[in-house]
Amino acid sequence: MNSYLYALENTINGKKYIGVKTERGKDIRDYVSSSNNPELEKAYNEGEINRLIIFKGEEDEARAAEYFALKYMFGTLPQEKFYNLSFNASKGSDIDTKLKAKIVNYIDGNPLDETIDLASCSNTIARKIRDSVKAGEYITTWVDINKVLTYGKSQVRQEQYGKVQEIVGKIKSDPVKAKETMSGITVAVMKDGKNIILDGNTRLRAATLVGWEKVPAIYIDVEEFGDPKRLRRTFSLYGSFSNDQDFVVTSPNTAGDIRGVILELLEENEEYFVYPIKDKRGQSERIEYICAQLHGLQGFKPKVQAKNAIQSIIDQDEITKYTNKKLIKRTDNEVLKYAVHKYELNNIPFVKAKVSKYKEVGWYALRHEKEQAKKKHTKPTKAAIVLYYSSVEEYIKATREGWVEDIIETIEHHNLQDDIIVEVLPAFEDAA
Repeated sequence: MNSYLYALENTINGKKYIGVKTERGKDIRDYVSSSNNPELEKAYNEGEINRLIIFKGEEDEARAAEYFALKYMFGTLPQEKFYNLSFNASKGSDIDTKLKAKIVNYIDGNPLDETIDLASCSNTIARKIRDSVKAGEYITTWVDINKVLTYGKSQVRQEQYGKVQEIVGKIKSDPVKAKETMSGITVAVMKDGKNIILDGNTRLRAATLVGWEKVPAIYIDVEEFGDPKRLRRTFSLYGSFSNDQDFVVTSPNTAGDIRGVILELLEENEEYFVYPIKDKRGQSERIEYICAQLHGLQGFKPKVQAKNAIQSIIDQDEITKYTNKKLIKRTDNEVLKYAVHKYELNNIPFVKAKVSKYKEVGWYALRHEKEQAKKKHTKPTKAAIVLYYSSVEEYIKATREGWVEDIIETIEHHNLQDDIIVEVLPAFEDAA
């Protein structure tokens, strides 16, 4: 009874890691995780991680719970929402619906009702001060740069020439905006009157190289950093938390910005093209024209973005008759979450897919899943196929070629209509 399904949760952004700790090795209170994700390690070392227990019990059930949890998490959350780098759990035996519901509830973002908090990590003093600085709660003062250059440094590290030059380039590209957006150099004011730079050495060096006479500085009394015996550690933590801060002089072009420019170019110059856009020759001449016009544009990927923009125009022309209908845009993650709540939590195994993938999730796959489930302590009497449309184009083709009708005929042919539920989610809002 000493195996655990545990979670590590970032108290700042909610990012999660889920794993199993068996009774072998360290006690759970001394164990962190087996993950080799450097982002998780950094967050843990900086005191941002809360350690939680989701389940305690036999090892085989803990591992089965891990499989279900990772399957649901990888299927419903974007990668940036969790720390697990791979889905490496073994399926094992089934788990009861109560535990499934508890896992789903937690991954969906709700707090756990019966969680043991092993080591609740409160926000450190360093992080609180860092957050206050970012929120503009401290006064920024422009100070003579030669005076700041005499201050001590809490972080003694090798100067990063490339980073210094990057900031120099940003300052030179727009000096006025650089002075408006550069964050202040953080300085701790010691009891003996000395000043220690906690963050901003790189910006200070760059400002020196471009000839600035003054730099922005934020002065914080040393007493705000707490226990004098832990100042060195607190200063170091503050510097680590703040190292990712930077300032932006010019905003980079997004993919959406570039696509908009391309579409405007094509619309404004349509009369000059020889061939229609649906003709391959017409597409080639437009791609060549776009690449010539946008050469050197920041963020522009020649040919790829041009081709994608042209294809979007062609696709839009094909679906004009559906302009008055609004497609229900579902992601695979959303459909998985829907199916888990509707079917799996009611002991009905399921498979889900876009309608265009219906052949890959045919009756035989579900039949296999159903037979496997019957061997476990929960015995579903039905199984489900959940299909959804991801685009108007898919809807048009599926309707024309009868994809949904095909799979229903297959199920009826094998006399499985009483065992298999086929649910096709509505394509348009007016059909929901």
